[in-house]
Amino acid sequence: MGAGQLSKPVRESIFIQVRSRSSEFCCDVSFLVMNKVTANLPAQDVSRIGWRIPKEITLVDPEFHRSQPIDLVLGAKHFHAFFPTAVRLQIDDRLPLLVESVFGWVVAGSASCIRSGGVSDGDEELQSTVVSMVSLEQIIERFWMTESSSTNDTYSVEERFCETLFQSTTTRNDEGRYVVRLPRKPNFNIMLNDSKASALKRYQLLERRLDRNPELKEEYDKFMREYLSLGHMKLVNAEDDQAPVSYYLPHHAVIKDTSTTTKFRVVFDGSSKASSGFSLNEALCVGLQRIH
Repeated sequence: MGAGQLSKPVRESIFIQVRSRSSEFCCDVSFLVMNKVTANLPAQDVSRIGWRIPKEITLVDPEFHRSQPIDLVLGAKHFHAFFPTAVRLQIDDRLPLLVESVFGWVVAGSASCIRSGGVSDGDEELQSTVVSMVSLEQIIERFWMTESSSTNDTYSVEERFCETLFQSTTTRNDEGRYVVRLPRKPNFNIMLNDSKASALKRYQLLERRLDRNPELKEEYDKFMREYLSLGHMKLVNAEDDQAPVSYYLPHHAVIKDTSTTTKFRVVFDGSSKASSGFSLNEALCVGLQRIH
């Protein structure tokens, strides 16, 4: 796991003895094998104009100023052994430090990068050349590309239909409410051919139950009047009753004595079967929240 908690699976490792070319130092290290350790370091070529590095200084990487791939990364377990003296050399206030290590002298700090065309950006704030990572913009772009690809691949034909229907038909009325069409299946009209008889029977049972409980009936009537005043339902006339597709939605009361807020609520049953054997929920495509 690296910067930004970006993780990558590693399946191989290798045991290596690391030796210095400028001293007798060596250490045994177990490395994890990856296709690419990180982006090139530094991120861009660094201008060496005005650098006066003493000739007796042996650099670990004589081409440190060129943006190049990284071969390996040594962890903190061995870091303390690389700088036994930690002697530092400051060649200029605006240039990186030179730090002595068992491998030679390391260039560490900030310096000016070279723009395209070979021009140094020395007039701007010095840019760090110690750590190089893929830009945040590239990471976000890759994330959304992956997310979009994954989403598209997992959509079924029915789910894609629901998504298209939602995007093309959803509107917002003058009151600020969103109006969403139900995603009907192609044979919706056949599946819901007659539901009035079943709903009417359920309604008659409900009426008898309410007659035996005046308090419950009062709460139920109050809810229905509020539902009607909010425009969530309207009275059905004779013409509506003869419409090609009409689904009568049964409802009943649910009482929960343990509730600290609403002990009473009305539940609409979208799973009630029509004479065809299908319910409203079964006649709608999967992809939007069903009516319960």
